[in-house]
Amino acid sequence: FPVTIHTGCSVEEEYSVRNQSQLTVSILRVDPVSCGGGNDGRIVLAVAGGKGLVKVKWEDGFTGLERTNLKSGTYKVQVSDESNCGISKEVKVEEANPLQARIENAIEMDCDLGQLKGRAWVAISGGKAPYVIKWENGNQTSNEIQFNQSGILKVTVKDALGCQTEVEAK
Repeated sequence: FPVTIHTGCSVEEEYSVRNQSQLTVSILRVDPVSCGGGNDGRIVLAVAGGKGLVKVKWEDGFTGLERTNLKSGTYKVQVSDESNCGISKEVKVEEANPLQARIENAIEMDCDLGQLKGRAWVAISGGKAPYVIKWENGNQTSNEIQFNQSGILKVTVKDALGCQTEVEAK
């Protein structure tokens, strides 16, 4: 860029401005939250090419490269080095497909005998198979039961990750 002195003389020099830092931030690992509403998510970052001391600061004040015990959500981090080079990153911790269960049933009434004959089964979605099913009446591992009186049916379903849900139906 040219420099002009008040006497009318000018000098032109070429200067090269370059960044002294090659700072990069990589996401090494993001583990989702295993159960709905849980807090076992994890983020691991790697930093390379920074000049001098590198600072890592998350939006919530945390200052490390590895985060554990996280709920699902988006986490923002700012990484900078001594040359004032800075990088912002957002990392999303997702939630595994939540375990859900629903009780369905079919009821027949034998009016002549005054007997109720019912059959209930649990429909399961999400989570991770295999599932452990426990009905309130003590029947385990079967996703279908028979019943002969009205009332509330309850079932607990636990998946291979240890996630659990309990549902009931009348």
